[in-house]
Amino acid sequence: MINLNQARGVTLLELLITLAIATALMTAVVPGFSNVIANTQVETATDKLIRAAFLARTESIKRGQRVITCLSNTDTACDSSSPAKLLIFADPDRSGAPTSPADIIRTLELKEPAITITYNRPFLAYLPTGHAAGTNGTFTVCHTSGIGNMIIISTLGRPRKAIDYDGDGIVEKTPGKPLNC
Repeated sequence: MINLNQARGVTLLELLITLAIATALMTAVVPGFSNVIANTQVETATDKLIRAAFLARTESIKRGQRVITCLSNTDTACDSSSPAKLLIFADPDRSGAPTSPADIIRTLELKEPAITITYNRPFLAYLPTGHAAGTNGTFTVCHTSGIGNMIIISTLGRPRKAIDYDGDGIVEKTPGKPLNC
């Protein structure tokens, strides 16, 4: 049988002190956690772009024809004004747009509202050799918090992530040219 004189509970004072400590800890942890979320969103978008570039390059070699990757807001044409998708398609007639639904290789959703993706060219075109047409291209991935990343596509068609050359925490395309989100 339980002796009611020996039973103990939590007093109101103990409960208030515990809540005050928990609140102080959460106040210190939450801002750092939001940076973790922003970094994860940027890395996810960056990895998606790199995988898309590798897919387009592989398909251009496999098909023996030009393949284009571009930012779009539709499934039928390149349009970087407010991109919500990444469109990868075969371009055998060099029109810069898919001429039939069979030309579309893949459409990838860019779902993160806090992420903005831009490309410094109208589109990324891969030749049947796997080389990128034109000069180096750069995808820029920016989060609303100011965190970002860049993917540089070489003329050989190989994507690479930009790195932080000077150790200041901001990635750079080349030494002395930091990303500005």
